[in-house]
Amino acid sequence: DQAEKTGDSRGLAMSLGNLSTTLQEQGRIREAEEIHLSALREIEQTGELEWQANWWGNYGLFAAQAGDFREGVERYEEALAMHRQAGDQVGETRVLGHLARAHWRLGDPQRAEKLFQQAIAMCQKTGDRVGEARQRAGLALMAEDRGDVKSAEEGYQFARRVFRKADMIEETIEQERHLASL
Repeated sequence: DQAEKTGDSRGLAMSLGNLSTTLQEQGRIREAEEIHLSALREIEQTGELEWQANWWGNYGLFAAQAGDFREGVERYEEALAMHRQAGDQVGETRVLGHLARAHWRLGDPQRAEKLFQQAIAMCQKTGDRVGEARQRAGLALMAEDRGDVKSAEEGYQFARRVFRKADMIEETIEQERHLASL
């Protein structure tokens, strides 16, 4: 690969990341995770903290997709610390949502709700309506799970409106499916 020959850490890391994403989309999670791991050295050489934080967040997703939510939490915590250190509030809110979902799956809905609420507050502060919609959709899933149909409906409707306005078709349809199942 040309990036490897020239010592271009950024290019190599991006290529590895793209390959990892493709493998992940094909359901080849373990292979994707191995490729993702090999990108870390290259990303660290760039010295870009936000990129490293994103790497850790994605690494957490691999664990969560494999059903290892405890490992996912550890990886998300690493990502969260880096996003905070870098002052990256958008990345921080994204990881807070991942942490919330992992804690919910681990049976800690109180912690999950607190994390979702923290992420929503940050999204409101930064004006990130799509991020807020994602977090409210997460809260709606929790509400539905505990039988609170009214709260679930409100959350799904909020998310659907925002996603529709942002022309996010797949996300809009997902919210419509949730609403139809109530």
